[in-house]
Amino acid sequence: MGLLLLIALLLAIDIFTGIWYINRLSLLFSSTAFNNIVTPITGIFAVGIYSIALFSTIKQNKTINSFTMKDEFMKEIPKFKEEALNHKIELKTVIEVDYVNFFDKLYAFFRVLKSDEQYNIDKDQEQEMNDEELKGKSYYYQAFFLENFIYHHNTPHAYYNELKKYINKVLNSDLIFEHKRKIIIEIEKELIHDYLKFVSFIEYSKKINSPKRSDFIVLIHDMNYKNPFNYVWRGMEETDFMSFNNWYREIKKKFQLNIDN
Repeated sequence: MGLLLLIALLLAIDIFTGIWYINRLSLLFSSTAFNNIVTPITGIFAVGIYSIALFSTIKQNKTINSFTMKDEFMKEIPKFKEEALNHKIELKTVIEVDYVNFFDKLYAFFRVLKSDEQYNIDKDQEQEMNDEELKGKSYYYQAFFLENFIYHHNTPHAYYNELKKYINKVLNSDLIFEHKRKIIIEIEKELIHDYLKFVSFIEYSKKINSPKRSDFIVLIHDMNYKNPFNYVWRGMEETDFMSFNNWYREIKKKFQLNIDN
């Protein structure tokens, strides 16, 4: 009985497959048809594997080259730092700062200056003055120091302009992104940490005093002013001191360098 059922099942399958494919010749193996199907598929896989291997090799070579370039760029940072430390702005017996480490001294300097009665009266009245008038003020030497600090910080051939060129060179190089980011982090840590910190305090002071200026107010020769031979009052945020920061923010945004130290 079981044998009869098996024979019947096989006959049914045979009949079904015959009806399904109609032409039994289509069930015969064809090496030509097999090659026509398999060969292109194999070729596609081979191209894919080769492409992946090639891309991996190119990426690996780029990373190796980037390591070499990164080391060369890193060697420049101590040179910048040495130069910056050797550039000093001073008010003898009162304050001496370099281009790297100045935040604590400068912040304290402004706090002391704010206790000068003449300084507070003149800045509140925005009293402009010429050289002779300024020399008669109790805060003359402090004002002279601050103007020197601001302008020596940002003269066309000074430290920060050279630093701009260096940063541009790094970011426009063939370094991989992570290496560019590491160099920028090192620049912030070694060269401009005090600058960025002081800028943050200026901006915070401006924010809480809005719409007034920040607490960091100086007398400068403003060449864009109607009378450039007189000294006029400006908040630090209105001076060239901020020009590097404004540029630096834009360049970080352009290269999507979101750095959180």
